[in-house]
Amino acid sequence: MKTRRQIEEWLESRPEEKAFLRSEFAAFGKRSTVDKALQGLVRDKVLFRCGYGVLVRGRWNETFKKYSPALGPDEFSLIILRKLGIEPGLGKAARQYNAGESTQIPAALIWDVGKIRIRRRIGYNKRWVIYEKNGKLDIPNKDV
Repeated sequence: MKTRRQIEEWLESRPEEKAFLRSEFAAFGKRSTVDKALQGLVRDKVLFRCGYGVLVRGRWNETFKKYSPALGPDEFSLIILRKLGIEPGLGKAARQYNAGESTQIPAALIWDVGKIRIRRRIGYNKRWVIYEKNGKLDIPNKDV
């Protein structure tokens, strides 16, 4: 319980921060202890698992009358990719739409990561990030 309290205090000291990597919690103790504390926070809907090693703050959603991540997948995926040292750009379809070259609104969440190799699955519910590498789509495995 001491580890969980430490993590809760750490989260309270960062109210503006909504998305976290698992590695940010490594300083709180042994891996198994931290994992158990994080599992408890996920169970209590304080945090949500949104991919491999990705945790997002939870909040009460008045529309759906249930808890959900505080940010949408498009927002927290951008934060997480930046924390991983990747500066993502818009996918080809979104760039074409924004430039007025297309009237089709992109439905998928696609980030252009250039030449960087990334296989991490980021998202929530049925909205997962798709990576575009040099104009070609690279869809991560469906296994989380």
